[in-house]
Amino acid sequence: MLTSDDGVSVENPVFIQYEQQDSALSAWLLSTVSASLHNQLIGSSSSAFELWQTLTRIFGTQSATKAMRYRSLLHSFKKNELSMSAYLAGIKHFCDSLASCNQPVSLVEQQSAIINGLPLEFDYIVSIITTS
Repeated sequence: MLTSDDGVSVENPVFIQYEQQDSALSAWLLSTVSASLHNQLIGSSSSAFELWQTLTRIFGTQSATKAMRYRSLLHSFKKNELSMSAYLAGIKHFCDSLASCNQPVSLVEQQSAIINGLPLEFDYIVSIITTS
């Protein structure tokens, strides 16, 4: 509300437009998430900003949990009976998954995961790689 020169309260048109846009954005955000999340979102947010913060918290936690799981899988992944091509594709999958969680894997960590997952029959090659 604004107060005019004669002391009368007048609605601020900019604020009214802001509230309409905020309401529309909130409705759009709610329409894009699954119904299972609605209970966590409705009532906890009075603005699009608060709704977005809640979504960021929910999905940020999920991404962190996924990243921990992918990193564990990356470092425990073994070649075993896989072809070398399939083994390297598996390593790449875990690295790509970590990157999608905003936790890219360094080249050194990728190389370490590859070497550590190789069976004993590759020890000679691993020793050459690690000493050079």
